[in-house]
Amino acid sequence: MKKIRKGLILLSAGLVIFAAGCSCDGTGNPENPTQENYEGDKNYEEYSNSLQGLYEENVKSTVAILAYKSDSDSPSLGTGVVYKKEGNYAYIMTNAHVLVNKDSNGIVTEYINKIEVVYSNYVRGRADFIAYDRNEDVAVLRVAVSDNYKVATIIGDDAATQVGEAVFAIGHPHGQYFSMSDGIISASKIKTSVSYISQNVANTTYVYNSTATINAGNSGGPLFNAEGKVVAINTMYPNDTNTTTPHRNFNYSIPAKHFVEVADHIIKNGNNSYRRVSLNLSGKAICDYTVAQTTSLSITIKNGVYVTSSSYANVPANSSVITAIGGVEVNTMADLEYELFTKYGSASSVQLTIKDRSGANPRVETVNLSK
Repeated sequence: MKKIRKGLILLSAGLVIFAAGCSCDGTGNPENPTQENYEGDKNYEEYSNSLQGLYEENVKSTVAILAYKSDSDSPSLGTGVVYKKEGNYAYIMTNAHVLVNKDSNGIVTEYINKIEVVYSNYVRGRADFIAYDRNEDVAVLRVAVSDNYKVATIIGDDAATQVGEAVFAIGHPHGQYFSMSDGIISASKIKTSVSYISQNVANTTYVYNSTATINAGNSGGPLFNAEGKVVAINTMYPNDTNTTTPHRNFNYSIPAKHFVEVADHIIKNGNNSYRRVSLNLSGKAICDYTVAQTTSLSITIKNGVYVTSSSYANVPANSSVITAIGGVEVNTMADLEYELFTKYGSASSVQLTIKDRSGANPRVETVNLSK
C-alpha cells in the first residue's frame, strides 16, 4: 500500500462457532429435560482471548513505516516486519512500492531520503534503506538492535499453509497504528498479473488470497497463522478501479518464504538483482481440456500437466505429462510454477516426474533451470 495512494489491500473475514446443547435429566426421562447453559458466549470469549494473545505477542515484530522524499513532503505509509538480526542490526521487510513509485509519465519517485519506523511500544526511530526489487515488490530496511521489537518467526514451508487456515494481519492502514484483522486463506497458488504501484507494468507473481481485511498502508505487513508464524506479506489487490465492475475481493499476499529469499538476495547484491528460475517448457492442465480434446489427443491419464512445447529431449512435447516436481504432485501449470517460485529460486536443476499420455512409462527426469 502506498501512502494513501492506490495500492494494496487484503481482506476480512472471521469465523466463530457457537454451540448449544440440551440433555435429559439423570433418570433419562424425556419429559423432564434439563437445558444446559448456552455455550456461545463462552466459545466466543475463548476465540477472542486467543486472538488477543496472538496480537499481543506478534505485534512486537510489526512496524509502521513512514518514508519521505524530503522533509517538506508527506510520507508514504506502509508496514514492515522485523525478520532477522545480524550483528548490531535487525532487518525489516516491506513492499518496494512503499518506497518507490513510477507515475503514468514514467517519473520515478523514491521515498528513501528519510525513513522512520514506529515500533509497537510507540517508540519512533530512523531506519536505513538497504535495497529494493521492484520486479518482486520486495524492499529491505535496517535498524539498530534494540529492545523495541522482536524478530518474527517465518514459516519454513509454504506447503504447510492451506486453504481454510485461520490467519490474521497487523498493519498501519490509513495511518492507524497496529490495526489487526482476521480471516482465512481462501485460495493459494494464484497466478496473477497486476499493475504494481512501484512500476506500473504488469508483473506475474504467485500469491495467497486471504479474507483478513487490508487497506492502504498495510502494504509490506505480515500475515500470520494461528501459531504466530508469518506465512505471507500483504501486498495488493488488482488495480482495476476504472473498470465497470472492479474486483475488490481479490486481495493478495506474497508467500513469506519467497519474500525472505528475495530480501536476503538484495541485501547482498543490491536493487533489482533477483532473478527467478524458469523451466524451458510450457504446458496445460489436463483438466483444462474438454473430453473431446483429450480424446483427440489420445490423453487417457486423468491428472497432470500436458507438455505442449519443450526444449528438453527427455521431456518431449505432445507426449509427456508432468505429474510431480521435486516429488510434489502437480495438476496445473500454476502448481508447477508455484513450486519453482517458492522452492527453487537458486537451484540450477530440478527433477520432474513424467508419464506418457496413457499414464504408462513413469520416470523421473532431471532438467536444467534457466534465469
